[in-house]
Amino acid sequence: MTELNLSGDSFSAASAEKPKRKLPRPARVAIAALLSLFLPGMGQLYARKIWRGVAFAVCTVAIDAFTAKFRLFLMFPGGLAALAVALIFHLCAVVDAVYLAWKYNAADPPPINDQAAIAAVVVIFLLVGYPIPEYSKNRMLKFFRAYKISSASMCPTICEGERVVAAADAYKVHSPERGDLIVFDFNHTGTIFPKRVIGVAGDVVSPGPANSILVNGVQFRVPAPCGSQYLGGSFAGLPSFKTVKIPEGALFVVGDNLGNSYDSRFFGPVPLDELKGQLKFVYWSSNRSRIGCKLQ
Repeated sequence: MTELNLSGDSFSAASAEKPKRKLPRPARVAIAALLSLFLPGMGQLYARKIWRGVAFAVCTVAIDAFTAKFRLFLMFPGGLAALAVALIFHLCAVVDAVYLAWKYNAADPPPINDQAAIAAVVVIFLLVGYPIPEYSKNRMLKFFRAYKISSASMCPTICEGERVVAAADAYKVHSPERGDLIVFDFNHTGTIFPKRVIGVAGDVVSPGPANSILVNGVQFRVPAPCGSQYLGGSFAGLPSFKTVKIPEGALFVVGDNLGNSYDSRFFGPVPLDELKGQLKFVYWSSNRSRIGCKLQ
């Protein structure tokens, strides 16, 4: 008979703790890339580079803050530049995280302070996850709006299907002036109209000869639009309207396509509390020559 060994030595050797399975390099790279794609800086933290990750998160917020501070999205070149910088920086964060994950030695990982790592996760989440991004979005919406034009009433200045940017807080510090292109909420119904201001408080607007409109006795003329190959408006047979003196707190507005515009000639002056902003530029149009056109 063979004597059984009950000392346990053989069992201890068989049950020795197996080394933890390490993720293969492609998997680590994919995880780092996805983390940085959604939360810039988190991919660096995954690769055990705490301060590098926090730095990427801080820079992401700084770019957003700079864009909001200088209102870059209200200028076509500034908006393009801000968007390009943000996208390039985000791409750099992803590439850097991929690089770190690729060179990361899973068999001999660098040491990391657990408390510092947890703190970094919280900081990165607050900076580029929530609530700071939501705060930045709400802050930007206080001065930035984008609209799609759904009628031809402002053509050739702004034509149907074009997309425009408006400064939502343009009239927080000063009143609209003659010639301003505005958007307003018609009768607070949620229907947004783009129109041109031709009369402010105290002005007298009246029908003139040969289908014209007079403002304080001077004929209103539609400014030349930006770009080429646009559709012009027909001013034949303009609707008649009564002479009106604009009261305080109101504006007389018309569409630049005078023959095809529902405006103050029909519904009277627009109260200032309906204003939603001042139109700044065309950011998209099927007519390429009009993309980036400053509206005036």
